Amino acid sequence: MKVKVNKKHVSEGNFPLFKEGSTILLKDECNEFFAWYNCEIEGYSTYIHEDYFENGKLTADYNPTELDAESGDILEVLLIKNNWLYCRTQNESYGWIPGDNVKTI
Repeated sequence: MKVKVNKKHVSEGNFPLFKEGSTILLKDECNEFFAWYNCEIEGYSTYIHEDYFENGKLTADYNPTELDAESGDILEVLLIKNNWLYCRTQNESYGWIPGDNVKTI
């Protein structure tokens, strides 16, 4: 599925790929986005969807990097977790963007 960015999104920085089995420290549930949690992974403060962890460990490889996206950018959606989309840009960058910032084309 392809989407067009209708609201600019600025990422919170780049993160490494955290490997399955990495330990996570949950801090609290995100009030704004259902099933997302504030956490710490390998010293990095970030967010994680509940599908990616169990018993304090990652159940799959995970990268929380968000996309920097400008209005009008075209993205290919690879995965949807509640209201967040994991996408690929036309120049092969990958990352998350809020679903409210895009529309289907």
